[in-house]
Amino acid sequence: MCLLGPGVVFIVRNSFDFASAISAAIESMGFINTVLLGTNLLYHRSALESAYGDIRFALQTAKSAANAEVLRNIKFLEKSTSFLFKGYTVFQSVVGTGYALTIPSLTLVHYTKTGQLPPLHGIFEADFFVFDYTTKFWLWVVIIVIGSFGMLCLISVLVIVSSFNWSLVHYLIGLFKMVHSRLSCLDDLTDQQSRQKELNEIVLLQELVYRCARTAENALNIFLLTQFGTCVVAICLTMMTLTLASNDRDLLIKMVLMLAYILFNIFVYSMLGQELISTSTSVADAAYGTRWYDWSLSEQRNVLFVVSRSQKMAALTTGKFFVVNRATFAATLQAAYSNFTILRQMLDSR
Repeated sequence: MCLLGPGVVFIVRNSFDFASAISAAIESMGFINTVLLGTNLLYHRSALESAYGDIRFALQTAKSAANAEVLRNIKFLEKSTSFLFKGYTVFQSVVGTGYALTIPSLTLVHYTKTGQLPPLHGIFEADFFVFDYTTKFWLWVVIIVIGSFGMLCLISVLVIVSSFNWSLVHYLIGLFKMVHSRLSCLDDLTDQQSRQKELNEIVLLQELVYRCARTAENALNIFLLTQFGTCVVAICLTMMTLTLASNDRDLLIKMVLMLAYILFNIFVYSMLGQELISTSTSVADAAYGTRWYDWSLSEQRNVLFVVSRSQKMAALTTGKFFVVNRATFAATLQAAYSNFTILRQMLDSR
């Protein structure tokens, strides 16, 4: 309420300044997305905790009874998850810090070199204070410190919750790869009893992974719908601001950073969604590639279970409307650009 309420007032009050109003609207959509992200996690907390518990159980079981190839896959999964988390945290920190401190830093540098203050701006485009803090330098510094703390809180929420969501999908992808790897190694087991035991474990593991995938999809589909929907609007408005405020250096810097953040987030979810589809459907190929025709009837029945289940792909959706994959990312960019061209033509015709 402290951010959104005054932000709406700012948009209405500065409707004549189209670039500033659009910038404030984009920031407001970012605040709404942050609230939705945290609310969605809290609402589906128990289901997501259960899914993570199943994933930990699957990894512990695989570590105790897996072959060398599967153990290498588990080790790679843990390392890649750690690497992606660190990379995502660094990216969020760089973008957030740049968004918050680039303009104040440039202002201080200009003041130090020339002894004259340029026009003062806060971290956020909207004026969230009832008094004018742009007339006194030290008052502006205090407001920048307060705004930086607010930005730090927003970044923390985004990093924690987003990392929780995509790491869940990343683990599911790794478990599907593990099922694929264990199926590929079945031909190395010459003993029927050992092969039957391994097949039973594979069937149980595949069912567990699909159950976790359904939980993740149910927990994330509404959020992804709002994420991709607002991204279309935000990208369109950001491009409008970039074309309208070509002489406003500070606003251009903020919009470029905002555009990078938006594109990066939908790109991450699109690539994870594509990988989830590919790995879940590849299990059928691994099962069919075994020498199942030389096995017993009970073993063939288990292979049939694996193949029939993997024919229904595991996927993320945007509110049950569209599957999230690379094509969704391209369609989002195309829709944003189409809306931008239409809006630009409307403004040019006035």
